[in-house]
Parts: sequence; C-alpha cells; structure tokens
Amino acid sequence: MRYALGLTVLGGSALLSGCHIDMWEQPKMKAYYESDFYTDRQASRAVPEGTIARGRLRTDDAFTTGKEGTKFIAQLPAEAVQSFGGPKAMLDRGQERYTIYCSPCHGTTGNGNGFIAQRGLGFWQKLPATLLQPRLQKVEDGYLYDVLTHGKGAMYGYASRIQDYNDRWAVVAYVRALQLAGGGALPEAVAEAPAKPAEKAPATPAPKAPTEEALMQEQADLDSAMSKLSGDVLFDTAKATLKPEAQTFLVAVAEILKKNAGSKVEVGGHTDSKGNEASNQALSEQRARAVRDFLTSKGVAVGMLTAKGYGSSKPVGDNNTDEGRAKNRRITLVVQGGAK
Repeated sequence: MRYALGLTVLGGSALLSGCHIDMWEQPKMKAYYESDFYTDRQASRAVPEGTIARGRLRTDDAFTTGKEGTKFIAQLPAEAVQSFGGPKAMLDRGQERYTIYCSPCHGTTGNGNGFIAQRGLGFWQKLPATLLQPRLQKVEDGYLYDVLTHGKGAMYGYASRIQDYNDRWAVVAYVRALQLAGGGALPEAVAEAPAKPAEKAPATPAPKAPTEEALMQEQADLDSAMSKLSGDVLFDTAKATLKPEAQTFLVAVAEILKKNAGSKVEVGGHTDSKGNEASNQALSEQRARAVRDFLTSKGVAVGMLTAKGYGSSKPVGDNNTDEGRAKNRRITLVVQGGAK
C-alpha cells in the first residue's frame, strides 16, 4: 500500500512537472528575439502598410481637424449635429462631456472658477481661461475644437480622453451655449429657430439711467453692507469658496443692487501682503469672481457687474500687524456710473 502510494505521488509530480515545462517552453515569438519562422530571422515584424489602430483613423478633413487647409472653420460641421439626431441631443451630450472634462478648471458656467483652480491658488501661475470673455466668443468654432484636441498653454490636449470627434464638437456647441447665456451666440448648425409666440409680449423697458444722487446713495448703502464682511468672514484662508454665513449677508447686498439695475458696479478682490505676488493676484481674482457669480445667481443682472482682482496693491491697513492684514483681506463694491 505504501509502495503504491509512493508511485502515485511520483507519477503525479512527473505529470505536473511535464505540464509546467510544456507551458514554460511553448513555441512563441518574443519581441527582438531571433526566430527561424521568417526568412530574415526577426521575430518582430513591421506593421503592414495602411494599418490603423481601432478608433484612431485620422483624416485631414474639416470634421476631424477643425481646419480647411491652414484656416479654422467658422462653424461646426452639420454632420456632427446629424450624428446626434438633432441640436438638443448634441447639447445634452456636450454638457455631459464638458462637466466631466472641462468644468473642473473652467467652472460649470465657463467663468474659469472651477474647483481645481480654487484649490490650487497657491500653485497655479496662470488661471484657467474665462470662456465667456469677448475674445473667445469671436473665435471660430474650429479654433475651440483645435484647442480641445491639442491643448494650449498650460492646458493639455483632450484627444485621448474625448476620442469621438462628434463628442468634441458637442463640447464646442455647449461652450457656445454657455457663451450665449453670457451674451454670445450659438453656432448656426445648432441654433434652432425660436418658436413663434401666440401673442407678442410687450417689450421690457430698459432701466432708466440713475441720477448722480441715486448713485451716491447706492454706494453708501453698499459700503454699509460690505463693512460687515471682511475677507475672513467671506472666505476660508487661501480659498475662494464663499462661507455659508457670508452668503446670508450677500443676499442683502444683491437686493441693494437689484434696486439700482441701471448702474455699473465693480466687484474688487483684495489680499494682504503675505505670500507671493502671483498667488495673491490669483486669489483676489478668484474671490472677486466668486462674489460676482453669487450675486448674479440671486438675480442681479449679469451685465451690471464686473470682477477685478487687485492682489495686495491697494492696502487700507498696515500689513505689518494682524489687524491691518485683516482689513486688507476684503471685497469692495464700487459704483462706476450708470449703464450706457
């Protein structure tokens, strides 16, 4: 019995070792090894002419490059819209892709105030572009497609992340929709004709230009409201996200602004002198945008407000003391005159 068991174990071991050697020494070609299968004895083979990787076909037409020759195309291709079955489906897809890949830096509204920019204020030397700026509203659709594909400046290209050409054009269309919300225009290919109204609604009268006295009163009201809001009340240290308690105060500020809809107001961001100049400038710009965007979300007209960062260039307190630095960390609202 013991002898039979020994033979069984020995036989099983031999069988297993035989299988292991077979699998270990199976016939195969390794890269850069010599092989007697081919006449040139090279295991590595050249890629046959005309071979392309799946999903990587690239042509030189306007649809895949955004260019005709060396010039960017003015409008996105109609075939991109048709691939989604219509403008609405295209914009929905563009919003989804934009939210995933673009909003972390450029913000959900395209104002350049995404959470990546906010969290990296001490490190970014260049802020993400504000997609709503007039310059980018005037560029060709092909230009936006090209930047999305190949990148620009500190932004890397997204061709490897958004591989479908139609999806890239959908992002371009959605960026135009964001710009439309800020006063721009949609590409012709996705702009649908407005529905004919059953009855013509009466035109909303333009706000009357405020008097000098009204502007002075508005400035006094704003100064009184903002005097309660130091930078420490509005924001956490080195952050540009509004604190919940600050939002309560800013709602009252929004009501003041809405009563004076015909005026123009600058939202100014200021810091103390701690830190380097570049990070202070970036922080002040981000905070000014954050306050402006909150106020517009509460009904203040978008065209009424501008945002500007001043860094530490306009101190009102002594930067050598804690009390003085606290005074310098602030947001200002300056009435600049009536709408023209």
